[in-house]
Amino acid sequence: MAKNQTKRQKKVSASLDLINFDENIFYNIFKKLEADTLYNLRVFCKQWYNLILDPHFANSNLPYAEPGILTQTHAHKGYSLRLIKMKEGKVKVEKLNLYFEEPIRASCNGLVLMKDLPEPGDLSVGNLLTRKGTKLPLETCNLPLHNVFGFTHIKETGEYKIVCQMFDDNIGSIVYKILTLGSNEWRQVKGPQLASNKHEPLSINSCVYSLIIDDEIEEEFLFSIDTADETSHKMALPLFRRPTFICPVDCNLMDLGGEISLVAGFVYNGYAEVWVLYNDQEFFIEKEWTMLHRIYFRVERFGRQDVLQFVVPIGSLCNGKLILFVHADNPFGSCYVADMEMKHVVKMLPNVKANRYHCISHLNSLISCQSL
Repeated sequence: MAKNQTKRQKKVSASLDLINFDENIFYNIFKKLEADTLYNLRVFCKQWYNLILDPHFANSNLPYAEPGILTQTHAHKGYSLRLIKMKEGKVKVEKLNLYFEEPIRASCNGLVLMKDLPEPGDLSVGNLLTRKGTKLPLETCNLPLHNVFGFTHIKETGEYKIVCQMFDDNIGSIVYKILTLGSNEWRQVKGPQLASNKHEPLSINSCVYSLIIDDEIEEEFLFSIDTADETSHKMALPLFRRPTFICPVDCNLMDLGGEISLVAGFVYNGYAEVWVLYNDQEFFIEKEWTMLHRIYFRVERFGRQDVLQFVVPIGSLCNGKLILFVHADNPFGSCYVADMEMKHVVKMLPNVKANRYHCISHLNSLISCQSL
């Protein structure tokens, strides 16, 4: 009896020592932990709860978060979510046990943009980890929502912005409107209002990108909206060296370690080129395309090497060192990972299925949309 009481007293004493520990030490240790680990630790005591859910701490923890690839697969309950990420040097797949009737449209610093939630026609922002969200004021825009275009963060100001396509009956065409989270004012983007995007848009930092087809000249180009100054821009794609004149090229945009990249797949030739759009602000050089990698799709199967044809990227890991691919003609087929340092080695990931049309870069964070 006395021994058990002594043990309990020691446990209580140890807990009190932790609680009374210098908060600055906890702050510096905790900010380097994964957000999901921190969220579980919040219930230990009131001191930890207040620290972990503090908005300033959430921003301090954000640089240590490792982005993964959020896959969304249609199931009988809706779209099921899985997060592909690097853990302990291996590619792991985490099931999130979340289902939505519509796929998530964009992700930014752990916040996700969702359409038709909580009601059809609504637009909302939420955090998948804390499972808290807020509805956006669509009713303050004088135009009906046509499509969700992007979700960005301006690092210099700390602002989060939503970009949507609206249909203007007065001019009979699409216009782009921007909303800053925390406000009710929708503002029109200055510049070209181009609507016929070929693929799903891609949000990186303060910009949203999309591939557009010019029907008059039958060529693709890059369309972007910079939400920092709320202007739109149009840029030509890089010039590819085709193996043959009739060789089709399948172009896809991708986030490569925080840079916008274009993966040009030479469909029947078993390789792809990775181009990155660099902007050298130090030397005031205009943005230009640079070819970074050429990947040869050869995979070891049953003791022999096969050449993979028509594979498309779904995202990157490890700051762009790994790129994941799936078969374009089979969106639920096998997933392959290409190591950029190895250039041509492609390995198949077992038990990973991904739909190319609903994969976005995502990280877990403690950012709260209520505090913006």
